[in-house]
Amino acid sequence: MSLYFEETGEAWLLLVMAAVVSAVLAFVYLVFLRCFAGLFIWTVILAFMACLGGTGYLFYSDHSALANDSVKDYVATDEDTKKIIAYVLWGILGVIFIFVLCMYSRIKLGIAIVKTGAMFVMNVKSTLFVPAFMCLMSAVLFAVYVIGFVYTYSSGDANVNDYGINNPDLSET
Repeated sequence: MSLYFEETGEAWLLLVMAAVVSAVLAFVYLVFLRCFAGLFIWTVILAFMACLGGTGYLFYSDHSALANDSVKDYVATDEDTKKIIAYVLWGILGVIFIFVLCMYSRIKLGIAIVKTGAMFVMNVKSTLFVPAFMCLMSAVLFAVYVIGFVYTYSSGDANVNDYGINNPDLSET
């Protein structure tokens, strides 16, 4: 066990450098997020919809010649099954498209909230240290509990007679 603490003591500079690099990368990510949150979110939504549409197209068109013999057991080879899967995927795509259209203002509000949150964290830099502080406080509290448990456990032997249970003096009266 002491080997781990010795190695941590030897690598303290590397650990501090990793913490500093992590903090710098967090601020760079926040700047990126503040500037490009809308673009990122809309790109993810459109890419997901394009993947659904493209997968539906692959199922609808005849790509059975491209499949290996090793995957024929796992791929639907019946043309009707492929078309049904394509129609289901396109139906899901249509529902998601309608959902995105209905939730357009909410998505814009979510983007604004993300940008505002990023600006808040950039302005109040101490919020980045709250998780580390809470982790440290949890470790300290755990250490206090362990010390209390060890102290209680090592304070002496528990004797049932000390507490009056099965005490022969009490049973005679």
